[in-house]
Amino acid sequence: PIKFYSAWFCPYAQRAWITLEHLSIPYEYVESLTVRSNQNSEGGHHGYDKHPRLLEINPKGLVPTLEFPLETTNNSSIGKKLHHLKDAAVLSDSIDCMEFLNSYVIDKGGVGGE
Repeated sequence: PIKFYSAWFCPYAQRAWITLEHLSIPYEYVESLTVRSNQNSEGGHHGYDKHPRLLEINPKGLVPTLEFPLETTNNSSIGKKLHHLKDAAVLSDSIDCMEFLNSYVIDKGGVGGE
């Protein structure tokens, strides 16, 4: 399934999350920003510890980030905005994520691939 790297408190990530839920698209939720209990300690990014896979596929560590199997992205109308890795494709802007998910459902023939 699609991996959805998010932070529960991020309004930009919530837009993509709402789209996934509204369109009944199967996904794996990955909480990607953990607030550090000691904000004065070294490490982390702006008071957060970021998920290692998020930083691997999106070095800026921004959420939302969607990670797709390569075959998922073949017919997308916004494929040019995808960052292609060896084993996956990645999209990270919230509006781009919403547009891609809408086109993904259209490509699949309806809500939830029905």
